[in-house]
Amino acid sequence: MTVVWNPPENDGGKSITGYILEKKEKRSLRWVAVTKSPIPERRMKVTNLIPGHEYQFRVKAENEVGLGEPSMPSKPVVAKDPIEPPGPPASLKVVDSTKTSITLGWVKPAYDGGAPIIGYVVEM
Repeated sequence: MTVVWNPPENDGGKSITGYILEKKEKRSLRWVAVTKSPIPERRMKVTNLIPGHEYQFRVKAENEVGLGEPSMPSKPVVAKDPIEPPGPPASLKVVDSTKTSITLGWVKPAYDGGAPIIGYVVEM
């Protein structure tokens, strides 16, 4: 899961030198730092999450004076594979038929599940 955030409205009068990203499971009270050292960018790929668990994130900005207060927590988000099954094809119709075959046509699914559709399964 990749977490992205905006810079603080107030940098405390000094340039921001990094960020500390924290996470917690939705039902937990304890925030845990995602990394041991400040992150220079405003995005972080968070790994080692438990699939199906809900997490919240918050971030603290750091300048040469020290760490600021944490941001408001994110809304809870479920850790899951970003790719899921696509939606159903639409407008199934018989395009042509003979004594021994039928040709079918359809419109591709409106939702591809986050990855290109690589094929279809036709059942009869």
